[in-house]
Amino acid sequence: MLILHEAPSMLIPPIELEAVEELIVDDMVIEGFIVEDIIDMEDVEKNKKRSRTWLGTSILVRIQHLVARQYYLRLSMMSMSMSTSLPYIGSPTENLTLSSPNCNNDSCKAFYEGHQLSQKLTPYAHQFDYGHYVTWFYLACIGCLTAIYMWKRWNEFRFHRGSSRIEPCPRRIKQRLVSVWRYFAYGQCPGLPSFGILAFMAFVMLYCLLLTFWKRPYYRNHRGYGSPPIAIRTGLMAVALTPLIFLLAGKANLVTMLTGIGHEKLNIFHRWVGWICFLLSVTHTIPFIVAPLKDGGYKALHKQFYKPGGYEYTGTPPFAILFGILVLSIPWLRHRAYEVFYHSHFWMAVTYFGLMFWHCGNQGDSWAYLWASLAIWLGTAAARAFWFNQPTSIWASRWLIGSSVTAKSFPDNMISLEIVAPPGFHWKPGQHVFVRVPKLSIFDNHPFTIANSDKLEGSDNGQQILSLYMRSYAGFTHRLRHYQQSTPDAQLEAWLDGPYGGHPHDLSVNFDSVILIAGGGGISAVLPWLDLLIAKHRCQERMKVCSVRVYWSIRQHDSIAWISDVLERLRLRELQSFVRFEVRVTCDMAVVGEKEKEKVVMVEQDGKAVRQQQDDDAGSDGVGQTAGSTDEKGVGSAALVGRAEEGAKQLVDIIVVVLVAS
Repeated sequence: MLILHEAPSMLIPPIELEAVEELIVDDMVIEGFIVEDIIDMEDVEKNKKRSRTWLGTSILVRIQHLVARQYYLRLSMMSMSMSTSLPYIGSPTENLTLSSPNCNNDSCKAFYEGHQLSQKLTPYAHQFDYGHYVTWFYLACIGCLTAIYMWKRWNEFRFHRGSSRIEPCPRRIKQRLVSVWRYFAYGQCPGLPSFGILAFMAFVMLYCLLLTFWKRPYYRNHRGYGSPPIAIRTGLMAVALTPLIFLLAGKANLVTMLTGIGHEKLNIFHRWVGWICFLLSVTHTIPFIVAPLKDGGYKALHKQFYKPGGYEYTGTPPFAILFGILVLSIPWLRHRAYEVFYHSHFWMAVTYFGLMFWHCGNQGDSWAYLWASLAIWLGTAAARAFWFNQPTSIWASRWLIGSSVTAKSFPDNMISLEIVAPPGFHWKPGQHVFVRVPKLSIFDNHPFTIANSDKLEGSDNGQQILSLYMRSYAGFTHRLRHYQQSTPDAQLEAWLDGPYGGHPHDLSVNFDSVILIAGGGGISAVLPWLDLLIAKHRCQERMKVCSVRVYWSIRQHDSIAWISDVLERLRLRELQSFVRFEVRVTCDMAVVGEKEKEKVVMVEQDGKAVRQQQDDDAGSDGVGQTAGSTDEKGVGSAALVGRAEEGAKQLVDIIVVVLVAS
């Protein structure tokens, strides 16, 4: 039956049973009393008849109820007992053993002592420190990258502030060490990030593993003693990673501003941190399943799972959504269903974020990480909407007005866009913009690399022209190519969002020789650097670069037409001593393999390109070999061009070597 014992310091007569029931419903504890045992409600009804009411007892109970509420809230932060019974305060009275089925709460002396010892050895409140450890770790990493970035920027500033005389960069021990590091760090296996990124993420995972498994015990001896320590600490570590995940996901993010690393590179870390968060969530979930199974089997697990407000129940939906986000982000699925991934990723993230508030229940400082994530998310969205998005930028002279676009079609499904840049719009080599064409689709917003340098080219009225190259596939690019071919004279309007990304440092300051390598449409990432270095070379600006080499691999010879205007500029500026541009045609059967046609070869002799004619019987060691006799590398002292087309004749006047491979 239900018994209320008086505490030693308070001599209070028996209390009205209705008041006790009210306190039980509110899940409160009366300071000064000990609840000894609770049995079924039939016994409670029998004892109602024997209950006595003393004058003033009800008022005293109300006062104690208010005091007990504050006491209970303080107590819950120090002990997280997940047993189904009420928590108890005071000296235990039942002398049962832990093996007894009725010894399942603090009214049992053995249970009480075990509970207190478990919390003393591994306090519940101390598990929240692990979230702090993770937070300080990634803040320290960002701080180190910021210091390195600022140091390099300071060196560049000092270099530009000096004499304008061009000086080659001397070889130093530091540069050799950096070269050795880059040799290993930039190595890459197909389908995986570089070895440097893998090594760094392995270090991060090792740190998380040490935090997870270093401290024992992982479980408590009884589920009623509180949640498993390993479950609480990994849960807090996963929640602590949430702000970092949102920080690395944004296009306009604080990490890019501090470290100079573009969001497209940070996105790799965004995905890896997401996987670490998921693994921590799995480690967080498993102990909550194992602990009740050890105590009472499936029945105890079922009871614990469906307990009102239980963390097992509230944690299942966000865990399932997190799993779905990661499955859709697997490269194989993401590439084959990118539109599904793109649209579902946002809404699943919003749902996951909202459910985490429900699951955490404001325990400790768990909500602090979520509020920080929300602040980062809103700040990123505001910066992108009112700073980078040109039609809605605070610098825009007119809102919701795009830029005029001129589209051209080229061989091999290539499209070029020439966009009049908005006033005050500037970019650096390697940066990209998101393009939205409302006439084709108001919702499609796709990134494209800017293919020219800032302040080098303009229209007749002095406006800056922004060049983009894109290959036509399905979706937006297919609709754009179809529209351009059906209405070639039509004018389009584009909304620009950017620029984003790019290389954080000036190549002209840090290197004496620059090699630019591109394949197919990737030439758009190379051309801005080529334009910038040529401009600095012609203006005799202070820089260390003495030579530039460009290697471009294309499938068809006709693809040279994509950049015919660039090659023409190189020819007119006579930059043979500074720039060498090599093109490799890999599988153009119209160029290679027809022995009946004349073979025209461009070779470099004394800094000049000359034409030589080879007969059809040139051997495998000669420069006039056909595709059938070409060696595996397809490279000799000179290279073969199949026909003397008009475009190829123009290339003879500049140092361009076209390499043909089988």
